[in-house]
Amino acid sequence: VATLLPDAMGVTALEVRFEGGVSITAHDWLHLLKAFPSLESLDVRVPSCINLLQVLCITPHHSVGGHLKNLAITCGHENEAQEKLVEVVETRVGVAAGFESLVYVARGQDGGIWPFSEALMDRLKVLVEKVEIR
Repeated sequence: VATLLPDAMGVTALEVRFEGGVSITAHDWLHLLKAFPSLESLDVRVPSCINLLQVLCITPHHSVGGHLKNLAITCGHENEAQEKLVEVVETRVGVAAGFESLVYVARGQDGGIWPFSEALMDRLKVLVEKVEIR
């Protein structure tokens, strides 16, 4: 997608949907975020969000995703994803690149929603103005 859109500089909102067995590496996410340097809103539906969270955590500066203010993630349940999400938010706040809104939905294989840790939710609510966990 990123290579097909050479003039992505002005894109401020992006919706990404990958279903089924599609695997998106950290390198793929890094390439995608670099292709959209003005991105302010990212809405993602993927089987796994760990690689995206790793990229957002280690690259919170303006060069990659630094303008990102609104993040919505729907993904499969992964034990480490909740903690990683909080780490991303804390890291970005530390470099003045925090989120204004955050939506996170983790679904099990049966389509049911996995509960979010109350302790982690409390940490998020202190750092993000609008947090929605579904």
